[in-house]
Amino acid sequence: MRALKKAELDLVAGGYDTGGGQTITTITVTGHPSPSPSPSPLPSPSPFPSPIPSPTPNDPPDQGNGQVHTTPSGNHYTTNIPLTDAQTKVVDKIVDFGQQHGFTPDQIKTAVDQAYYESSFNQQAQNGNFTGLFQYNQQTWNDLGHSNMDIHNEDDQIKAIYSDISRYSDRYSSGESSGAIPSSESFENYFEVKHHLGNNSTDWNSPTVADYPGKVSTLGFTKG
Repeated sequence: MRALKKAELDLVAGGYDTGGGQTITTITVTGHPSPSPSPSPLPSPSPFPSPIPSPTPNDPPDQGNGQVHTTPSGNHYTTNIPLTDAQTKVVDKIVDFGQQHGFTPDQIKTAVDQAYYESSFNQQAQNGNFTGLFQYNQQTWNDLGHSNMDIHNEDDQIKAIYSDISRYSDRYSSGESSGAIPSSESFENYFEVKHHLGNNSTDWNSPTVADYPGKVSTLGFTKG
C-alpha cells in the first residue's frame, strides 16, 4: 500500500464535498490486488487405463504329471495324466475303500487300472450287456458271488472288484507256486485275463488283453 499525499490527508481529515451534497469522510486506497494463485492443473487421464492385475488362477487339479493327490480319507496317489473332477472322485473311492480294507498298494493299483481300462472311470459306461466301472454283465456278476449287491451301484461295483481281487490273489499265489502260471505273468495281467476272458481262462497271450499293460501305463497310477 502507498503513502498518502498531503492533499489526500486533508480530505481524509476534513472530508470532501463532492458538489452533490454528499461528503466523503472515508477514503481507502489500495494497491494492486495480489493475483489469486492458479489452481494446480489436474493430471490428464491416461488414454489407456492401467490394467487391473488379474487374480492368480488357482493351481490345476493336483493330479497328473506325477503330482500327488490326496483323497478325502488322507491317502495319496499320483497319475501321469490329469483327471476330471468326476474321474478323481471315482479313483478316490477306489483308493480309500482298498486302504480301509487292508489291500496292498499293488492290489489297489489293479482295481484302479481295471476301472480306467474298462470304463475310463465312468460308472455309467455301457457296452451291450456290460455295465459300470468294471464292465460286468449280470451273468458274470452272479457267477462271481455278487448277486446280493446291485450291479448298477458304484459302491457295490467297487466292493465286487475288490472281492474278485482277493479271490484271484489266492489262486495266483497257488498257481505261481505250482508252475501253472508263468513266472513272467504279473498278478495284474493275470487278473485282467480272468476278469476279461473268464474265470477259467488261461490264455495269457490273448490279443484281447494284449493292449492292457500299455493303456494302464499311460494312466501311470501309483499309490503313495
